[in-house]
Amino acid sequence: LCLAFNVVHEVPDALEFFLQIRAVLKPAGRLLVAEPGGWHVSEEQFQDTLKTAAAAGLKVVEEPAIRRSRSAVLAIV
Repeated sequence: LCLAFNVVHEVPDALEFFLQIRAVLKPAGRLLVAEPGGWHVSEEQFQDTLKTAAAAGLKVVEEPAIRRSRSAVLAIV
């Protein structure tokens, strides 16, 4: 399990970030991405983050509810 909590929106190159995580994940590994909700990271921005993750070969497998966050669990495609 990799955890990216309130960090992806701060990374200068999100695609490279996701590519590096994908490279170290085992086949059954998961990545939990949680970004701050509300005005800090909009729903549109979070969806763009998930699209970037998809471009790196990661897919959403779960959308857990985390208080005051936008979140998704990702796995290798």
